[in-house]
Amino acid sequence: ALLASPRAVHQVFSWRGKKGGMSSVGTSEDGEESSSVQDEDEEANLIVDLLSTIKAPQVTELNCRSALLQWWPPDCKATPELEVTEASISYEVLLSDKGKEGKYKSIYSGAALSCRIQDLKPGVEYSVCVTGWLEGLAGSASEPSLFRTPPCEPDAPLKLKLVSRTRTSLQLRWNAVSDNGSPITHYLLQNWQEGSKEWTEVYRGKGKQSNLPKLQPATNYQFRLAAVNECGQSEWSDEVTFCTSDSPPTAPAPPVLSEAGVTCLTLGWEQRPVDDEFTLQMDDRDTGHGFLAVYNGKDQSHVCTDLRRHTSYKFRLRAQNEEGSSQWSEEVSYRTLPGRPAPPSRPFVKGRVHAHYFKVKWEPPTDRGGTDITTYTVQLKKNGEFVTVYGGLETECVLDRLSPGTVYEVRVCCEGAGGVSEYSDSLIVPTEATCPGQCAPPRLHGKPRPYSVSLRWNYPEVDGGAPVSECEILVRTQNVEDRIAYRGKDTECTVSSLSPGHSYTFLLRANNRVGAGAWSEPLEVRSGNAPPDTPAAPQCSPRPGHVVSCCWPEPRSNGAPVTDYRLEMGHGATPAFTTVYQGAQASCDVRSIPPASLCLFRLQACNVAGWSDFSPVTSLVSPPAVPGPPPAPRYTATPDSLMLSWGTAPDHGSPVTHYCVEVADRSIVTEDLTCVVDNLAP
Repeated sequence: ALLASPRAVHQVFSWRGKKGGMSSVGTSEDGEESSSVQDEDEEANLIVDLLSTIKAPQVTELNCRSALLQWWPPDCKATPELEVTEASISYEVLLSDKGKEGKYKSIYSGAALSCRIQDLKPGVEYSVCVTGWLEGLAGSASEPSLFRTPPCEPDAPLKLKLVSRTRTSLQLRWNAVSDNGSPITHYLLQNWQEGSKEWTEVYRGKGKQSNLPKLQPATNYQFRLAAVNECGQSEWSDEVTFCTSDSPPTAPAPPVLSEAGVTCLTLGWEQRPVDDEFTLQMDDRDTGHGFLAVYNGKDQSHVCTDLRRHTSYKFRLRAQNEEGSSQWSEEVSYRTLPGRPAPPSRPFVKGRVHAHYFKVKWEPPTDRGGTDITTYTVQLKKNGEFVTVYGGLETECVLDRLSPGTVYEVRVCCEGAGGVSEYSDSLIVPTEATCPGQCAPPRLHGKPRPYSVSLRWNYPEVDGGAPVSECEILVRTQNVEDRIAYRGKDTECTVSSLSPGHSYTFLLRANNRVGAGAWSEPLEVRSGNAPPDTPAAPQCSPRPGHVVSCCWPEPRSNGAPVTDYRLEMGHGATPAFTTVYQGAQASCDVRSIPPASLCLFRLQACNVAGWSDFSPVTSLVSPPAVPGPPPAPRYTATPDSLMLSWGTAPDHGSPVTHYCVEVADRSIVTEDLTCVVDNLAP
């Protein structure tokens, strides 16, 4: 904040009166202001007058960088009507380094009666004053106090700068430093002596540059600088190192060819520790301009472009550093590579195209790349890929070992010293078609079945140059005439009407528009085994003891011997058959035949292929037998008798004639289903 004038203080007071500071403004009924406003204005004026009585501050403990400032409060007892205490007053310290008339800035604000001013400049005159504040009102600034800080030693110089150098001298320069209130008397320049391990003075004076002669070439020197005035010597500047010049480099080795191209040459060279930059020159004798610079820089290689193919060029190299340029290296000569020749003409057929060969011819290229053609290469496209079939100097060749009816693509390229040309446009040539080649044998698909076989096959690898129109399957077996089992475009079929367990031979061939191909190698297949044929009805005859003897003839086995028989028996009109015999014999005895019963017999035969169907049923009625046991009797008791009754007993094919009742040692015979036993003890 700048130091305010009395008018500024009055403006602050007026602003507080308008903005709601001291009190509100009252108005009487006839529009006149009340007397309270005048009382408040008078009180504010008294406060401002009181704050304006602060005396000039006192400066103590003054040094080149700081000072202690003290002041005293106004005499509050002189105006007892204000009721103001010294503790309620705050102070603002204003400082100027331009004298009494300079602009002031606030450096402190608070209730203390002293403050320490820091960061002052040595040898500078300052003006300081104090302003009192109370409740937003500021008094006039006190009378300023003038003081001057004492001078001190200069600031440390900045780094030294190198103006120029030679092989035996260095010229250094530096900027002026702040003298801090005391004029610079001289500068002190020192050099580090490596031998004695100490700093040695090499210059003393008021100038700001120094020329140091009689130095060693290509040697590093370390320097530092200090400024001196009457107050003392500054701190040393940062240390710097400068090197004297050396002799120009010697002639470098000639450039070396790293890579040669058709229109470019890549050259490289070694960089020595004394080399900073290089200049590469090239001589194109066809232009007649001599050596011209083609590169200048710090790189260790350069690519010379836009050159002519198969042409020699001369080169030389020079190195430079701060000391100067070297002599030119020895001259070397390098040649660009020859260019690639243009492709030959599109090949064409010479003569007739046969099924397995034809001849092609071509014309040499119009542009041979600057050199002679060393070889021609002919490629033929087989199975989707080009393969080389000829290489030589002739401009025609015979392409043989070809497949009939196949479309071939032929192309030619040539090679010279400059490389291999692009391939020519392709020639498309179809060869003549023939009958299809031999097929591979058909393959069995799945397990052979007793009456049919499923076969699969592939078309022949060589179709003769014409699509396969159909395939044929030939079936051959012993004692039977050969027959075509299938003819069509499919690659699988099922051959039926076979006999189980027989050996068959299958042959395959393919046909196209030219004719039929050769039969394939045979496929030998044995048809699958089938369950035996349905057996004949078993022959059954009863025997005593509830036994039935059964026998039967062996049915046809259908490729596998019969290993087992199963005889089942049932009773009644709707019988539930149960197994009564299973074994390898062709006969058996069935025991425990129920008497006087209708018995039904049927037979199955089995081999490794499974069970046959059941034979026709053989029916038989078994002979009658003695009755079965009657049911347990029921009884009704009296003191001296028993009334017995029972159910009908099974007659087993013959009517029951009578029943026999046994009681103790008595036996009673009766034809009825009841009986009375009397004369019993109660």
